[in-house]
Amino acid sequence: MRCLDTYIFEDPGMLEQNISDMQIRGQRTCKNRAYRQRLERSRSSIWIGNTPAEAMQTIEEFLRITQSVPAPAPASIPPRAVLSVR
Repeated sequence: MRCLDTYIFEDPGMLEQNISDMQIRGQRTCKNRAYRQRLERSRSSIWIGNTPAEAMQTIEEFLRITQSVPAPAPASIPPRAVLSVR
């Protein structure tokens, strides 16, 4: 959850405020045929050794799994994680 908090929910440029918002946007993106076609045609579309189709399948699976995860109560959300690269 820390990654989602840091890179999605706490990012002022992102509209998603919770898991439900993220699921809705992710599902729309995954179902967007034009977006998927652009990914397939992209020359730099290798995502950590996976094809765009494999990456989208993994994202869709993740979104399905998160539907069964209850949202944490606001008080249980940890403060923004500090990331360091060494």
